[in-house]
Amino acid sequence: MPLPTLSQIWFWVFTTIFAGAGAYLGSYLKKKGENIASKEDFDDLRTQTRELTAATKEIEAKIDDQVWNRQRQWEMKKEIFIAAAQTVAKADATLAQTVSAYLRRDTLRKMVDQCEEFWYALAAHGSAIMIVSKVSTIHTFTSMTQAYITTVLCLDPTKINQQIATEKFDEFRTRMARFYTSLRDELGIALDDSFVMPRSSEFSAAPAPGSQVPATDKPEHH
Repeated sequence: MPLPTLSQIWFWVFTTIFAGAGAYLGSYLKKKGENIASKEDFDDLRTQTRELTAATKEIEAKIDDQVWNRQRQWEMKKEIFIAAAQTVAKADATLAQTVSAYLRRDTLRKMVDQCEEFWYALAAHGSAIMIVSKVSTIHTFTSMTQAYITTVLCLDPTKINQQIATEKFDEFRTRMARFYTSLRDELGIALDDSFVMPRSSEFSAAPAPGSQVPATDKPEHH
């Protein structure tokens, strides 16, 4: 078998070198491409993370604002309702005393004047309640105020009618109880199922024990 020539040897050497270099270069380029792709993926992931973080903070800020607004609205409603409830309680006490005096035929012009002052106060509270309340609560308050005014108007000292006065006062007390229930519902306060609103006879509207109550005139027909 003839020995390879020098040119053949060099050909094999260069072929081997170029083959190895090609393989190495191919591997290097492949690895470099993978690194570039990984870096681009990392940059994309970092960008997405940054955008997600910004969006999350924006959502959290909006939620905080909504929670704060709801809390502020609730506090405003509570202030309005408490003020209204206090006026209603005072108006009720004054009206109860006035009805009691009416049934005893006592002098009550000054007391009626006080009741009239309270119905103006109730009307003023109604304006605030209309801003923050549900329609049902507004209706309940309005009907209660109307019942209060009707009761006051029926207290004519020249025409004593115990039955009408008691019925009107009972109607006011019933609507007042509904109003208080509406306030508890608005503020999210549970009402005890055992609660029963007493009728006017259980309050100071009734004459004191042992007092003389005049005979009741017949109800007027309108």
